[in-house]
Amino acid sequence: MKKLIIIRHGRKDGELIAADQIAEIEANGIPGLNEAVTDKHVVIHYGSEYERTRQTIKAWEKYMDSSSLSRCRACILGNKRFGNAEMFAEFTAKAEIKAEAEKSNWYNAFRIYQPEFIERVQAGMLNALPQIFAQANDGEIIVMVGHTPMIEWLIYALDVTGNIPRNTKLRELTGFIITENKGKFIVTGNIGF
Repeated sequence: MKKLIIIRHGRKDGELIAADQIAEIEANGIPGLNEAVTDKHVVIHYGSEYERTRQTIKAWEKYMDSSSLSRCRACILGNKRFGNAEMFAEFTAKAEIKAEAEKSNWYNAFRIYQPEFIERVQAGMLNALPQIFAQANDGEIIVMVGHTPMIEWLIYALDVTGNIPRNTKLRELTGFIITENKGKFIVTGNIGF
């Protein structure tokens, strides 16, 4: 069995992570995540192609190295299917979608006006999961930093029973645990809720 912990990046200042947030992560780690990986072998995934995901994970790696929390075996490069400039440009391309997202959330807005966008983003992430899990050994934990609402959309795609509310919006440094067992991916927990 393998696990993927995917969390939202730290608090932003513009397009990058705020300096005080980086210092806080380097000094104290990430609550919930620290406990989840104690004494485990960890594979780091750098998330999307955005620098803020790498900044968050590198700050946490510094904490991990200084605390002897766990051992990092490998690092995996980011994957644009978990966030890229073209994808983010589509979030604000249509005024009616942006207005609906401000009233409710991005999932509802795209579900109403452009559901094929949700399906395309979800399909890309679902197709990437087997490749990501293949880079870990049995018993290891993959830690990835990503973006909202993509993390939520991935979780909705995996949550076929609808137990996770479709209006979920992750706060910074919170996320979900996905477990892979015999080729099946299941949401088995959360971090920081």
